[in-house]
Amino acid sequence: MMRQLAVFFLSILLIQGLSQTSLFSQIPNSEDYVVTHFGMEEGLPQNSVNDIVQADNGYIWLATFGGLVRFDGHRFRTYNRSNTEGMDYDRVVSIFEDSNNNIWGASEQGVVKLTKDKAISYSIDKRTTSASAGWIKEDKEGRIWGALNGNFYLLKNNQFERQMLFEVDGEKFQKISADTTGAILYMDKIVAKSYKDTLYKFLDLREKIESNIISLIEYPKNSGVFFIGTSGNGVLKLKNEEVTFLGKNLGLNNKDILGFYEDRKNRLWIYSYEGILINEGSEFQTFRMDGEDQNFDIQIRSMFEDNEGNLWLGSVAEGLFRLKETQISMIDVNDGLVNQRMLSLSALNDGSFIFGTNCGGVFVSQNGVAEFPAVNKYLPNNCIWSVFQDSKDRIWFSANGLYMTNSLQEKGKSFGINDGFEGINIFAIAEDKLGNIWIGCSNGIFKYNDVSGFTTYKTEEGFNFSETRVLHEDANGNIWAGTIAGLYKITDDNVEQVKLAHSKNYPNKTDEPYIRAIYQDEDGTYWFGSYGNGIFRMKEDQIINITSQDGLFDNIVSHIVEDDHGNFWIGSNRGIFRVSRNNLNDFSEGVNDEILSYSYGTGDGMNSAETNGGFHPSTIQDSDGNIYFPTVGGVAVVKTTKININTTIPPVYIERVRSSTDVFSDINTIELPYNDSFLEISYTAINFNKPEKTRFKYKLVGFNDNWVDVGNRREALYSKIPPGEYTFKVLASNSDGVWNEKGATIGVVITPPFWQTKVFYGIVGLVFLTSGPAVYYYRVSQLKKENDKQKRFSEQLINSQEAERRRIASELHDGLGQQILVIKNRLELAKQQIGNTKKLEEEMDEIMKSTKISISDVRTISHGLRPVHLEKFGLTDAIINLCREIKDSDSIEWSYHIDKIDGLIDKNKEIHFYRVVQEGVNNIMKHSSAREASVLIKRTDYNIFTTIWDDGKGFDLKNLTGTEGLGFIGMKERVETLGGTIDIKSAPVNGTTIKINIIRREHNL
Repeated sequence: MMRQLAVFFLSILLIQGLSQTSLFSQIPNSEDYVVTHFGMEEGLPQNSVNDIVQADNGYIWLATFGGLVRFDGHRFRTYNRSNTEGMDYDRVVSIFEDSNNNIWGASEQGVVKLTKDKAISYSIDKRTTSASAGWIKEDKEGRIWGALNGNFYLLKNNQFERQMLFEVDGEKFQKISADTTGAILYMDKIVAKSYKDTLYKFLDLREKIESNIISLIEYPKNSGVFFIGTSGNGVLKLKNEEVTFLGKNLGLNNKDILGFYEDRKNRLWIYSYEGILINEGSEFQTFRMDGEDQNFDIQIRSMFEDNEGNLWLGSVAEGLFRLKETQISMIDVNDGLVNQRMLSLSALNDGSFIFGTNCGGVFVSQNGVAEFPAVNKYLPNNCIWSVFQDSKDRIWFSANGLYMTNSLQEKGKSFGINDGFEGINIFAIAEDKLGNIWIGCSNGIFKYNDVSGFTTYKTEEGFNFSETRVLHEDANGNIWAGTIAGLYKITDDNVEQVKLAHSKNYPNKTDEPYIRAIYQDEDGTYWFGSYGNGIFRMKEDQIINITSQDGLFDNIVSHIVEDDHGNFWIGSNRGIFRVSRNNLNDFSEGVNDEILSYSYGTGDGMNSAETNGGFHPSTIQDSDGNIYFPTVGGVAVVKTTKININTTIPPVYIERVRSSTDVFSDINTIELPYNDSFLEISYTAINFNKPEKTRFKYKLVGFNDNWVDVGNRREALYSKIPPGEYTFKVLASNSDGVWNEKGATIGVVITPPFWQTKVFYGIVGLVFLTSGPAVYYYRVSQLKKENDKQKRFSEQLINSQEAERRRIASELHDGLGQQILVIKNRLELAKQQIGNTKKLEEEMDEIMKSTKISISDVRTISHGLRPVHLEKFGLTDAIINLCREIKDSDSIEWSYHIDKIDGLIDKNKEIHFYRVVQEGVNNIMKHSSAREASVLIKRTDYNIFTTIWDDGKGFDLKNLTGTEGLGFIGMKERVETLGGTIDIKSAPVNGTTIKINIIRREHNL
């Protein structure tokens, strides 16, 4: 239980971001991190991560007591004795990748080498059950060495042979020391170095230390200086053959060392059972939890930094931790905020910041530390919706009315009706260039001047200022007001509404949008953020609406702030996101067709991704380029100058291909027969920074040459691929939009049936030459039979039409006609009951019942002639309604899947397609005696494929007669009018399958 709490508190404290009270603030010039924890719930085989390495192909590999584990940022894959051929040992202590990209693992019982999902196991002549079983290393000439279970080994003749350790001194020692091809190994109290295939004693510490050597690192690299970690004597430094103990004078208090690591910033990390230390100069600093007197008690067993800059910590029994540098820091409860629900933020003239909260008063922040000023005692209300300091150093508050003070330490003044202020619910306060104070309320806008007092722009005076949420003065001195019901512009006391509902791309042409943010850029272009309708760009008289359909991260835009690099930073309900102003302009002007947004949330240091909007002022931009946003979990600080763009191109791999019968891996081309052309292709991309935001697109070249953008989905499904040769290609991008344009490919060959091969065509040609005349006469006789059949069909069709006319006439006479006669007679009776209210009401009730029956009869007859759903809602809904009615009313277990096909068939011919489907399902209900049946309609870029299937008693097509035969012939005739083909397969006891292929309208020329 205590270990689980330790993991929890480590994650919580590390995720604080760049705030002054973050986990690593005790380290000079240190970066803070967001921590992600991975355990068995996320896919680890067990929770002790003994060693970490990143392979040349980008995967991260872990050594665990449950086997070797591969990680792509999204999924863990474990290799152990139960699932990997040739792997005899899975309690792996250390891991290594050699120059041939083989993965080696040293275990408590032996050594394993993993090559392309297959393993080779090597036994050693001495085994141990200790966790310090040893490790593998390769010298620069490709020899594999091992320091394993108390002895040194060299891989020879496909087995590990124990090596003697030779003494060396003098000129030989200098020669070996200067050699750069050998490997340095250590075991117990001995450091050794290889020279060709011989191992020499390099350092003997048996007389200097009582404990064993646990880790060794050359730091800095290629300096000739080595740090040696021991299991009880702390850290030793080896320089110029001289060994010295490093102690408290350098900040080294830890004695039981587990390992060293040098990161990409050339900082040396030391991890031990007593905690973590880091060196950025002359001394080591404790890597500790802020506010705690002792270091966290999670024992770190291994450390590694990946090629994207993330630090990985493997722990003893607590799983794996990823430490990612925060992109956003927080000012929150750890910095003095008692209430973290921020509403209004504003910069004060002395350089400090003031924060208004949701009913928690105001806080003043200086250098990231928040205080609760005395003015909170005097405010009429602690629900501060707006706070602002004007050019005269007066501070204005929305606090259950309008309140103003000259100092945060003294009492101020409330404004009310006696002062000429009638505002209710203040949401926005601003000052113009002339020193006027503008106040946006729920019942209008008010302007305050020290000389003239308050000027009112009220809703009841003709202005629709319903809840003014943002105020902005443009470069020309005009005041813009964003309300919950549109946008207004005030020029010299003249008010006009700026119509946004008529913007290009705006779907609702009647309701004006709710405006939350207003910004004018250096080019004079206006940008308006809305609640639910994205951004409106207004350049001169041209207005365009930009939404998430165009690539915007969220349609709720509460804040728009531009940094020094031309990026808009936008606060939304789902996080803060960044988008280039040039990108938005190019989209608006038709230069490109996609908006690229990059989002930031809890994974980047925010306590909560939700920003608060609808209150003004609400953002701060300081002189360093930092932007402050109000959120429901404190103030989010974006250091725009230190945002790390991930430029690492994500490697892309096809991991597995599965057909209906086989699973393929590590192949370049797969070959399938035409009758087994189902494919499931699983792929991945290596991305550790934000793996959930990895994007993929793929295509099957030769089958469909258009890219399919599938977001973060990692598999592609194909079925019924025609015979031919194809290439599957998949591309991926990281979370910052960097694409791997090369991607990964695999060949797909679908072999044709024999009758579609060249050999078969040759045989057919030979047969035709030898039997052509016979075929000709046979064909003539067949045409005569077909002609006779067509005549019979025409006669049957005429008879069927006559029967249908008689049926409709009978229904009109016997049903509808009789009901109308009843209504007539009832009306006659009703006339006689005038004056007798009760009797009259009874007759009117009967007339009402007959009228409802008549209406129902009309609907039934008209539906038989032309389905009402087809007329009102289109072909797709009509077929779905047909299937739904059948499913609800029939004893057969029906299933259906209908793609949207509206507009894909000529409007005048849609009824033919509907009748074909209707005839097919009616036949199943009437004749099949089936238990299950289905309707499947799929659309492709060129075709509409329809399958109607049942598992019923089936029939012999040759024996069809009468109306049954006429029904199928009618279906065939209707399909042919649509330019399609129909294939009916059935046999007694084996059910029926009807397959229809129709070319889409735009291709049916």
